[in-house]
Amino acid sequence: MTFSSAGSLVAEIEGAHAAGLLASAEHLLVSFSSGGLAFASKGQPHALVQASARLSPARQEVMLTGQRPRPWTLDISDSRELAARLHDLRRGARRVRWEPEDVGAFAAGALWTYLMMPLLLAGAERVDRLPDSGGRRRIKVVLPPEIAGHGRAQTLHLGPTAMIERHDYTASAIGSWATAAQTVGEYRVFEGIPIATRRIVAPRLGATRLARPRLVWIEIHDVTLE
Repeated sequence: MTFSSAGSLVAEIEGAHAAGLLASAEHLLVSFSSGGLAFASKGQPHALVQASARLSPARQEVMLTGQRPRPWTLDISDSRELAARLHDLRRGARRVRWEPEDVGAFAAGALWTYLMMPLLLAGAERVDRLPDSGGRRRIKVVLPPEIAGHGRAQTLHLGPTAMIERHDYTASAIGSWATAAQTVGEYRVFEGIPIATRRIVAPRLGATRLARPRLVWIEIHDVTLE
């Protein structure tokens, strides 16, 4: 891994997000809801309303359950299985319409990456400090290829205490054109770990976050450690 000039900033992020405590958990149990145009366009506007997830910080082992439009469960054992499921979202009929389990696969890669980002920095292939933007410090993170999710290159915008306030990426499971900027906020502390409870995703043009449409919203209701 190459830290460039971002090494001290990475340490700030890890400390601010209690990365050590997060890494010590066997699993995170997350109660959440999510929706937005991205899911509605695939015919599943409500699949992630009142959903739950069980995430392993050590690996991309994720189990998701939902109740709409029917009870469903998705159990993913590792990053290779997750990568295969995300790849399938761009093939055949899934290019137009998803089943609830398909929304679950997308959410598995997204939610795991968002919540585990403070842990992923130490294992990133490269972390570079970028020029500040809008008064925020920024870093560009290149994740290793075995991490399945929103593409390898991602940019984090940080608040004054090194909390992540915006997360830029390309939602590659939807397409290479799906550049997005996610605002991150309303942090709450769950068993010693600060976690953002509200995320809003909008399109991104270069480095500019567009005001509309709201592609995805995520609200985290509760988190417990196991």
